[in-house]
Amino acid sequence: MADYKTIHGTLVRSHTTDPDNLMTGQVWYDKTNKVLQFQDQGAAAWASGGNLNTNRDQTAGGGIQTSAVCFGGGPPVIANNESYNGSAWTEVGDLNTARRLLAGSGSSNTNALCFGGTTGSTTGVTESWDGSSWTETGDLNTARNFMKGTGPNTAALTVGGATGNDGSPPYPANAETFNGTSWTEVADFNTGRRGSAGGGTTTSALFAGGNSGSNVGIAESYNGTAWSEVADLNTTRSRADGGGSSNTSVIVFGGDSGSASANTETWNGTAWTEQADLSLARELLAGTGTTSLALAFGAGSPGNATEEYSNPTLVTRTIDTD
Repeated sequence: MADYKTIHGTLVRSHTTDPDNLMTGQVWYDKTNKVLQFQDQGAAAWASGGNLNTNRDQTAGGGIQTSAVCFGGGPPVIANNESYNGSAWTEVGDLNTARRLLAGSGSSNTNALCFGGTTGSTTGVTESWDGSSWTETGDLNTARNFMKGTGPNTAALTVGGATGNDGSPPYPANAETFNGTSWTEVADFNTGRRGSAGGGTTTSALFAGGNSGSNVGIAESYNGTAWSEVADLNTTRSRADGGGSSNTSVIVFGGDSGSASANTETWNGTAWTEQADLSLARELLAGTGTTSLALAFGAGSPGNATEEYSNPTLVTRTIDTD
């Protein structure tokens, strides 16, 4: 049988303390404790964050785990906007147009975009947030609700949704990008649906799940020109949320899979991997972030819970040599 050096090209080194700059799979002998150890990938986890001041669902948001905003929602419709600093939510300037089943995006609690939704009827109104106030900009070309968005307030993307009030059909496949002033129609989804979730940029995005008459697990990847179907979610659902940095790095959590779901999945460009569940199963929630650090907020009971996601971290394990 080949030894460790033959397989890996190096000997198992001895250390009195853990070596520096550890890598996944690295093996060493702990001379202090007289055991063989290795570096392994730990488990992902959700932890409680600060509660929203206003209970709500059907809301939207944008930003990152330590700098986010949550705006709009219901019932029935509200304009409330809250800013998150990584530990607590603070009420700040309200939307100009109260609404629910809206979409949002943004890169921080001083850079966000709110668009679409229902005010009692479906709207395409778009508002941009600068950290102190909302300013109305160009409307969506296709007024709709029950969709999701991604990107900063000068380069956003949205796709799918419902043009009927309160998420009722039809469910368009339309995708639009925003340049800070106006929306432009780009290539359509392959499957029109409402309530999908995902993230990325205007040239590299992925959205998954949704409802096209029934819940689907379909995932579609965008390269700036066209949408391509990729592997389905492990858990078919709609009304979820998530985030991500590109079409090879997306997280989806919560949603409706027949009942409120706590499932969390990450996408690496090839496959979906199940991660730690949310503590609170919920649908019609809002979320933002990346596969490393994400934020989920709103919905469920009582409707103000916030959870923070951290990706798997490296841990030291002892090898059983018995």
